[in-house]
Order: sequence, then C-alpha cells, then structure tokens
Amino acid sequence: MCDVKDEDFVFNEAYNVLVHPFGLVKFVTIANAKYISPGTIHGGYRRIRSCTMVHVLVASTFLNNCEKIPDGLQVDHINGNCLDNRLENLRLVTPSENMLNPITKEKIKETKSKSISFSVANDEGKIFNSILECAEYYNKNESTIAKWLAIKKHGLHYVIENTQKN
Repeated sequence: MCDVKDEDFVFNEAYNVLVHPFGLVKFVTIANAKYISPGTIHGGYRRIRSCTMVHVLVASTFLNNCEKIPDGLQVDHINGNCLDNRLENLRLVTPSENMLNPITKEKIKETKSKSISFSVANDEGKIFNSILECAEYYNKNESTIAKWLAIKKHGLHYVIENTQKN
C-alpha cells in the first residue's frame, strides 16, 4: 500500500477541499481538515456532497490549476474504471476524444450488442433521442447536458429500453 502524506494534498479553492493525487479528498474547516468518505456511487461514479464527483475534483486540482473544468471538456478515466480516481488514470478530453478511448468504445459496443437503447427525458415528459438533441433543445453543449444528467437538473434522466426481440 502507498504512503499518503499530508504534504501531497493540494487545496482546491473552487471546491474548498484538499485533494490527493490518489483520489482522496479532505473537507476543510476552520479547525482542521478531515477525510470525506466518497459515499454515493451514482452512475458508477464516486461522489461527495451529493453531487460533486471525486474524479472531477482530482482533475480540477491537478490538471486544471484548481479551476473548475471548462464547458466542452470532460474527465476521462483512461483505464475505463470510473472508481479509479488516481491522477495517473485521469485526463481532460473533449466529448469526441472521450468516445475514442478504446475501453469506452468497447463498452459502447457491448451495450449495443445487448440491444439496449438509451434516450434522455426531462421532467416535462419530452424524450430526446440523444444527448446532442437534448443539448440543441436547451441551447447548451453536450458536456453541460451530461453534467445536468448527473445531477438531474430539469428532471433530466436516461430512459433505458430493452429492444431485443424474444
């Protein structure tokens, strides 16, 4: 097991947390700093404070000079394991570059072979056939819609359908 040293933590002012390259996060208070247990795993991603994803904190801190990730960029898990939030497994990419990750492409191929279709719906009952279609409706980019899906803004959610015929 690797040794975690306090001096390796970096303060991220945008999120008011200390972040370690191994994907550990400490909440900062006036009195001290204490570890935050990433609890919720929603969509396969570890989160703290109900909606902040740990991989975004690590990438923001070490790949983007402690600034929030700009619109139009995503954090890619190089090895495809969305629970592996070590710095060496993360990179900032465009949505197109993210889709070119061989592991991501393989996951999409597996999903398509299972005859499952994905669409997006909002709280008004409107169904979008793709994230791009949803982005055009809201006049936003695909990265913003992906973030909205993660936090269910405007009631956005995935609709999953099994299209395999028996």
